[in-house]
Amino acid sequence: MENAVDALKISFAVFIFIFAIAITFSMISKAVTTSDVVLYYTDETSFYDYEASKEENREVDVSTVITTLYKTYEENVTVKIKLNEEDNFTEFSLDAGTATEENINNYIDTNLLNLDGKKFEEEFLEVPYSGIYKTGNDGSQVTVSNGGKKIYITYELKA
Repeated sequence: MENAVDALKISFAVFIFIFAIAITFSMISKAVTTSDVVLYYTDETSFYDYEASKEENREVDVSTVITTLYKTYEENVTVKIKLNEEDNFTEFSLDAGTATEENINNYIDTNLLNLDGKKFEEEFLEVPYSGIYKTGNDGSQVTVSNGGKKIYITYELKA
C-alpha cells in the first residue's frame, strides 16, 4: 500500500512539473509577442510609405537592382532598367510574361554582373488600378474601397 501512495505522490509531482513547464512556455510566448509589438510601434520607419521616406529618387547599387529583379516573378512589380542613352528600357513584368527566372538570370549574367561599383537612380511609383479613392482639395486621399496596386520601379544607370 505504501508503494501505491508513493507512486501517486510521484505522479502528482510529475503532473505539477509538466503544468509549470506549460505555463512557463506560455508566458515566454506572450512576452515575445509583446516585445515584437512594442518594437514595431517604437520604430517610426514602420509607418513610412515609400514616398514619405524622405528619399525621392534614391541612388542604389547593382545588388539592389538584382534583388528587385528577383522580386518580379514573386510579386506584382514591374521593373524597367536603362543601361545607356542609346538603349530603350528593358522591362520585366509578370503581366508581360518577361519575368521568368531564365530571362532574369540571362539578363543579370550578360548585363549587370560587369557593373559592380556603378550606381543607378531608382524611381518608385505605386499606382492603384482598382478600388475607390476620394481626393480632397488639399491633396489628401481617402480610401472608400480597397483595391489592388501595381508597383513600377525604374532603374537608370548614372553616367
